[in-house]
Amino acid sequence: MAGTDLYTPDVDTAADQTGGAGMAQNMRDSAKSNLAFASFQIARNRT
Repeated sequence: MAGTDLYTPDVDTAADQTGGAGMAQNMRDSAKSNLAFASFQIARNRT
């Protein structure tokens, strides 16, 4: 749980019990969001 406290200090979920796995999931979600945002920005710039 200590591994995910930096990322989700106010949320206590099942992922927190696995520590590193929860951190990895947060990083994957962030990467997906960043990729979607970048794709949106590129598409907007092309028009």
